[in-house]
Amino acid sequence: MKIYNQKGLLAGLGLVVLGSINLYFQLTGPAQRGWDLAQSWLIILGCWLAGAVAIRRAISKQATREDRLDERDERQQLIRLKANDRTLKLLLGVLIAGVVVVLAVRGGQLNATLKAMLSGIGLMIGLTFWLWVGSTLYYEHKL
Repeated sequence: MKIYNQKGLLAGLGLVVLGSINLYFQLTGPAQRGWDLAQSWLIILGCWLAGAVAIRRAISKQATREDRLDERDERQQLIRLKANDRTLKLLLGVLIAGVVVVLAVRGGQLNATLKAMLSGIGLMIGLTFWLWVGSTLYYEHKL
């Protein structure tokens, strides 16, 4: 058996391991009932299924060729770039809106938990901003 796509194989194995770890915690943890149990099993089966598909595509010569052609397609690259840009902008907007809503609802009276959450959100906003600045400078210089 020859491996044609090593990244795909590693991703597939990672998903299978993730599903297996979830199964282990499902079996050894406290008993769940109802929707929580169904959710856990759906996640386990979803991880295993996605991992099996990724592993199958990694060992298939034809599927690997299709994946590489799709990856190199200019239209797909443009879509991926636009989607990543829009995702970053939406994530930053949601984080900032979350801070504003929490501050508006609580009226400035925050307990220790909310202060810690707002500090974490503030760190994420700052990190996102600096990552955006760094990647913009990098690509301005590279291109």
